[in-house]
Amino acid sequence: MAYEHGKITNEGIAKVRERIGKGFEGRQPWRTEVSRDTIWHLAHAIGDLSPLYTDREYVKKNTKWGKLQCPGVVLRCYDTPSAPGSAGLPEGLPGVHSIWSGSHYEWYRPVLEGDQIRAESYLKDVVEKASKFTDGRTVYMTYEAVYYDQTNACIGKRSDTYMRADRNKTREKGVYKEIEPLEPEPATGIEPTGGPVEPHERWVIRQFRKRFPVTGGYHGHSFFVRHEGRLHATPLFICLLFLEMTDPKPAFEWFVEQFFFERLHIVMSELYCFRKRKTAAVNY
Repeated sequence: MAYEHGKITNEGIAKVRERIGKGFEGRQPWRTEVSRDTIWHLAHAIGDLSPLYTDREYVKKNTKWGKLQCPGVVLRCYDTPSAPGSAGLPEGLPGVHSIWSGSHYEWYRPVLEGDQIRAESYLKDVVEKASKFTDGRTVYMTYEAVYYDQTNACIGKRSDTYMRADRNKTREKGVYKEIEPLEPEPATGIEPTGGPVEPHERWVIRQFRKRFPVTGGYHGHSFFVRHEGRLHATPLFICLLFLEMTDPKPAFEWFVEQFFFERLHIVMSELYCFRKRKTAAVNY
C-alpha cells in the first residue's frame, strides 16, 4: 500500500520522490507584474519606507537602475508552490505532520517596478533522516522556484524546506510530557497610570533631550546623524528609547541615569573615532 495515513513508509517516500523535478501544472501565481502598488503595499507591510521603495526621483538620481525597487521577499508571490488553492503545503504522505523548516533566497539583481516575472517551480529534493524528536523517521522536502524577468534573465531563486514527522510517533515518545505548564504570576507593584503616557512626558526622554539635540525629522533608518559637526539623535531613536525604557520602576530609571547617560557619550565618541580611522585607512 503506497500510502498509510499518518505514517512515513518506504512506499510513501518512493511515491513522493517520483515528483522530484516536476512542476505544478494548472496553478496560477498570485502576481505576474511588479506594480507601484505592489511595492508600496509591501514596503508598508514590512515597515521599511526606504526611498528605494517610495521615491521615484531619488532612485533616478542615485541608482543605476533608475526605477523603484521592491523588497526581495516579494518573489514568493510569483511562483506556484504557494499559489491560490494550494495552501502552500507540501504534497504526499497524507496525515504526516508538516513543519516549515526555513526558506533560502538568492537575488541576482533588485526586483524593479515594471518587471514581469515568471517562475519555474518544482520539488527539488527529498531526504530521509533519523529523528530523536519522533523516535523514528523524518523526511525533509525541499521545493525550489527560479525567477525570470521579461527578458528571460534569471533574477533570483528561492527554496523552501519542510520537515515531515510522524504525529503518532511524536505523541508516543512524549518529548514534552515532563515539562510542567507555567502558572501565571500575579502582577505586583504596578499601578495604573490613569491614561496614556506621551513620549515627551517620560522622565527618560526628558533627560535624554537635555543632553542630546534631536533633529526635527526622520533621516531614513539612522538613529544618529551629524549636523554642523555635532551629533544629533533622530526621532527614530526617541521612539526606540521610549519603547525600550518604559519600565515604571524607579530603580530602573535610576540605573538608566547612572549608567546609560554617563556612558553613552563615551560609546558614541569611540564609534566616531573608529569610523574616522576606518575612513582614513580606506582613503590611504
